[in-house]
Formats: sequence, C-alpha cells, structure tokens
Amino acid sequence: MGLEDKYRESAYQAIIKERQDLSDPAQLGQWLLDNGIDRTDYRSASQSQDAKDLLAYMTAVSSYYKVNATPSFIVNKKWLAQQDSDFPTFSKKLLSLLKNDSPQEP
Repeated sequence: MGLEDKYRESAYQAIIKERQDLSDPAQLGQWLLDNGIDRTDYRSASQSQDAKDLLAYMTAVSSYYKVNATPSFIVNKKWLAQQDSDFPTFSKKLLSLLKNDSPQEP
C-alpha cells in the first residue's frame, strides 16, 4: 500500500504501548477502522505478491542472522545486536560496533 510511514506511530502505539494483538482479526479490524484504512484494500495489499516476496525475504534474513528477539540490529552485515541492557548502555554497544567494528570492551 506504500503507507507504512503514515501509520508507523499508530501501529507502534497499538502493539507496544497498548499491547494489542494485531494478528487477531477482530483487533486488526478495529485498528484498521480506527485509522481509516479500508479492510478490502488492506487485505488485497497484504496478500499481494510484493508483500509475500518481502515477507519471504525478511524471513530469510532473520534466519540467516539468527534473529530471535526484537529489537535486533544487524550491524555492518556482521554483528547481531540484541538489546540486553538499558538503552544508554546498549547504544554504546551499537556505536562501538559501528565505529570500531568490534564489541565494546566490558
């Protein structure tokens, strides 16, 4: 549909803050209604070949890098970083990977 940027904040709020399960058809339907998204258009876009191809690609990337938690960050196509500490500490680890191409020393 090409509208991800427009609805990213609303989806984040629903899933992360409000703990809505958008895999549940009733909750997804309500979220679509609340955001003015036509259910038929959504269903058509979500079942399109482009969507299927993108999902297959992301599944392959997740499998290749062994992503099993979110948030997970792939840094320099080499490092898999998963947030295991408060954000200030975690951000230092990410910056070390980006700047030094190595993990931060303890």
